[in-house]
Amino acid sequence: MKYLLQAGLGALALAQSALAVAPASARPFTPSDMVGLRRVSAPAVSPDGQWLAYQLRVTDLAGNRGRTDLYLLDLSQAGAAPRMIASVADKNESAPAFSADGKSLYYLSNQSGDDQLWRVALTGGKSEQVTQAPGGISGFLLSPAGDRVALWADRPVGAKTLDDVKAAPRPARARAGSMTNCSYAIGTCGRTASVPGYS
Repeated sequence: MKYLLQAGLGALALAQSALAVAPASARPFTPSDMVGLRRVSAPAVSPDGQWLAYQLRVTDLAGNRGRTDLYLLDLSQAGAAPRMIASVADKNESAPAFSADGKSLYYLSNQSGDDQLWRVALTGGKSEQVTQAPGGISGFLLSPAGDRVALWADRPVGAKTLDDVKAAPRPARARAGSMTNCSYAIGTCGRTASVPGYS
């Protein structure tokens, strides 16, 4: 306990001395600085461990908007530079996930208007839209075998499927929101099973 207290006091002293020798040009960290930071999130590693995919959010303070893009980094090469993948100007790409074989990257994009599931080969090329759910989707989860994907989306209370985007009559004690899930077969994009929604 004595050593822990000494270490804590030593760290505090170092922090105070670092503040005391701050350069004269230093200024306080502002809310604009915070909003302007680039934010890395949603890391995903390929099944073979060679690739890291992540999303990067950049904020345009003057335009009062932000956007997210996906980047791919080759972990097998020291000093490799990340490269942007599946990026479309003025659109957002997020939530990267590798296919079971590690050859494709699935992600969400609002390229078609609403957030939908898309796929692109790691070698690059044109992205392929996987879902066309009315009103878009909120998220997805690939099956371990890679042959199915679970989707979820915000829908009005009483919705039974992802296609049901119109508000249904509300039961007397219904909550304000609802979420509906559905399973798709990857490749055919045909519905294979419906999971009952819940509110």
